[in-house]
Amino acid sequence: MSCCGSCKPKTKVLAVILDLDGTLLDTENATKGILKEFLTRYGKEVDREREDKKRLGMTQKESAAGIVKDYDLPLTPEQFVNEITPMYREK
Repeated sequence: MSCCGSCKPKTKVLAVILDLDGTLLDTENATKGILKEFLTRYGKEVDREREDKKRLGMTQKESAAGIVKDYDLPLTPEQFVNEITPMYREK
């Protein structure tokens, strides 16, 4: 295997970071479907316009707090994350 000029022959790779969000997986559409399913459990409907404009680029913690507040859910942000995470894993 050849190496680029700046690599040392004995250099070991210790870690690799992959950004799959939107690159290899269409996580945005999956997220929308899961949120819709989740909110239905609480008698709520997704506000598409709000979600499309508001949540992109947020951390999980920020997004969870916003969803709990915006949809007046009877949960803490932590409870929301704990309930919705298995739904993500299933999908």
